[in-house]
Amino acid sequence: MKKRIVMIWSLAVTAVLVILLAAEGIEQNRAAENYSEMIQQIKPLDEEKMELHKRLETLEKEYEENIKAQATLELLFTSADREIYTELFPEMKKNSVAGIIALSDEELPNMEGNFIRREFEEMLNEGWSYCLSWNGDGDLESFLNEMEDTFYNISLTMPKAIYFEPGTYSSSYSEILEAHGFNTAVHHGEENLPLIVSRGENEIWEIGAYSFEADDNLDYLEDVRENKGNCVCAVSGQDGLDIYEVFKSYISVFKSGQEKELYKITTFGSARTIHSEADEAKEQYSGKYESEKADLEKRIYELDEQIKDIYYSSK
Repeated sequence: MKKRIVMIWSLAVTAVLVILLAAEGIEQNRAAENYSEMIQQIKPLDEEKMELHKRLETLEKEYEENIKAQATLELLFTSADREIYTELFPEMKKNSVAGIIALSDEELPNMEGNFIRREFEEMLNEGWSYCLSWNGDGDLESFLNEMEDTFYNISLTMPKAIYFEPGTYSSSYSEILEAHGFNTAVHHGEENLPLIVSRGENEIWEIGAYSFEADDNLDYLEDVRENKGNCVCAVSGQDGLDIYEVFKSYISVFKSGQEKELYKITTFGSARTIHSEADEAKEQYSGKYESEKADLEKRIYELDEQIKDIYYSSK
């Protein structure tokens, strides 16, 4: 009798387990069906999202192509040391990289320790250029008047750009500079001016310089590239001519960056033209670009919300 009762109890337990397993299987099937249905609902929304993201990428590329925004870099040498001609010029020429010489009353061709006029002319013929340099001594206007006479006497055209040594620049000089025909002033961040700029429409284009001696890791080039901006790499031989040897080891780095179109190594005049034209193009294309970008981003947000609703309602 006991065995019969145990058997009946065992069968009953087994029956209950079968029923529970069957129920669990039904729930799993339902869950699978719900999951499959959820996937089918989400799939077209996700595909539309992917297409919208592709369109955003294309829109960004079209905008960049239209405005022709480009990062620019100037390699400025703050003296006329002959080693620039003998040591750097041949290597830079080989790598299709040109520099800018900052001239002053103390740094001119043919002065003791400097390259001679014939060598200077050779550099200019290879794409080099020059600007004026001021160390802050005395009065700026008197200095400019003096340099105008000096340049006239040595048959050099007065440049339109001037480099201010660290700690010497003031935006109050703009009126004097304009009166003497300048359109570009190179500073070192005085008055909290940005070192990297991407606009070129001001009467005096105020652009920042990094000291190569202090920043020879060139980390700032990444910011220049990302912002499609401009900056100056200023190389000084005042702390010893060894800096030219250090700079020489970086010439291939500059060449590589230019070949990869991360930035363009150029003159002050060309850089200003590049950024001024980009400013004009931005005014022409930015309205349409921003409007379409906003519409695409709004639709992507709406799709994300729909996907969330489908997901949570299926749980």
